[in-house]
Amino acid sequence: MRQTKEKPSEGINLSVSLLARYPEIATIKFTPKKRTLRLSFLVNGEINARTFRRLSTRLEDAIGAYASLKAKKPRCVRIQMSATHEVSLVEVERDVQTIDREEISLITSLLSDYFGKRMMTDEQELQPAVAQEEMVLQEEIIEEMLDSIRQAGARKGFIAMRDEGQVVVFNK
Repeated sequence: MRQTKEKPSEGINLSVSLLARYPEIATIKFTPKKRTLRLSFLVNGEINARTFRRLSTRLEDAIGAYASLKAKKPRCVRIQMSATHEVSLVEVERDVQTIDREEISLITSLLSDYFGKRMMTDEQELQPAVAQEEMVLQEEIIEEMLDSIRQAGARKGFIAMRDEGQVVVFNK
C-alpha cells in the first residue's frame, strides 16, 4: 500500500466530519462526474415496497419544501432502497450544488424518526459537553468542505464508510 504525505482532500475531511456528526449515516459516496453525494443508511429488517414508497414521498416532500425555503432548485434527488431479510439499505443521492448541512440534518432526522430503534447507528460515548462542542465543530467543517467542493470542484471521487469505530475513505 502506498502512503503519501499529501494534505487530506475536501472529500476526506467532509466524509470524516459527516460520519462523526451523523452516526446514522453508514456510507458516503461522492461521484465527481455527476457532482452528487450519496448518503447510505442501514435499517434493521426488511422494508416492504409500501413502506418505502411512503418514506420516499415523505423525503422528497421534505427536500422539496426545504429547497423552496432556501430558494434552490435541486438537480438530483434520488432515493433508492435494497433489502435482505435482515438489513435494508436506504440511499439518498443529492447534487452537491444545492445540498447543505441543514438538509443533511433534515434527511437524517426524518429517517431516524421514521425507523426509530430499527435505524442502525454508530453511537460514540462522549461526555455531553464534549459531544456538543464536537458537533458544532463538525457542523462548521461540513459547511466549509461542501462550499469548497462546490467552488473548487473535487476531481476525485470517494467512498467513505465506518469500520469498527473508524472512518475508512477510499479514493476512486
